[in-house]
Amino acid sequence: MTQGQSQVKLLRVTEFAKAALVTPRTLRFYQSKGLLEPYRQDEFTGYRYYHIDQIHEVMRIKWLQELGLSLDEIAKKKGRGVDVAESAGKIKEKIRLLQSKLDFLIGLDKFLSQKKIKLKRSRVGGWRLLVYSVRKGQYHAISGYVRNVWQAAAKLGLRFEPKEITFYETFDFRPLSSDLKIGLICRSPEGRIKKVKLPDGFRFEKLDQITAYRFVYKGPYRFLTLVYQKLNWYFVKNKIAIKPPVFEVYIKGSYNSDCEYDYLTEIYYPVG
Repeated sequence: MTQGQSQVKLLRVTEFAKAALVTPRTLRFYQSKGLLEPYRQDEFTGYRYYHIDQIHEVMRIKWLQELGLSLDEIAKKKGRGVDVAESAGKIKEKIRLLQSKLDFLIGLDKFLSQKKIKLKRSRVGGWRLLVYSVRKGQYHAISGYVRNVWQAAAKLGLRFEPKEITFYETFDFRPLSSDLKIGLICRSPEGRIKKVKLPDGFRFEKLDQITAYRFVYKGPYRFLTLVYQKLNWYFVKNKIAIKPPVFEVYIKGSYNSDCEYDYLTEIYYPVG
């Protein structure tokens, strides 16, 4: 025992971790982030020692995490007081997100349990589209395909509507190998469009106005598969003829919303 330890009662890492209800690994991580330094570290053995009063620092870190702050944000606040109004705002935002998630899951469960689905026919289309085809695409990668299309479109100097469209070339469920088309609605004059040189794999297509069944889905993209399974089952069961491709229009998504439970997607089933 060093002279310093004889003056102050210190705890080894495992003892302090147990008292603070965390793991030694967590303490090491806090130290690497600059959140909590050992009270003393033995220069010969490298052993780290903590003072019992440092439990309050651990509690403060965990409390701030509960308020929604990241460890990097907590590190910036080290040595400063906590803004009560800011903390209250974060709590309210966290409650709002949890309520949005709860409302969504209740609504999704209700939809999946329904035996009848109310769908209305609507007219849609009349668009000039910048299209990129993806062969054997994967559903979970659609956001990446959309991002790539926007990056290419930004270099063309044309005007596009702030929403995207995904066309499913096949009606059956193929999450890991499906032929897809990603489209953007172009609003530039026809003369301007004809002068543009497109990157490899891109082309312009026209989608005339068509009649389609429309379903509006609000929520994260990762649950769309369940929605499609339910809708496809409904059309097959009721022998409703559909003319592929089925397509979805992203009205509100990752590009213009911070909360995935506010994403808004219109799903269209063209009438055969």
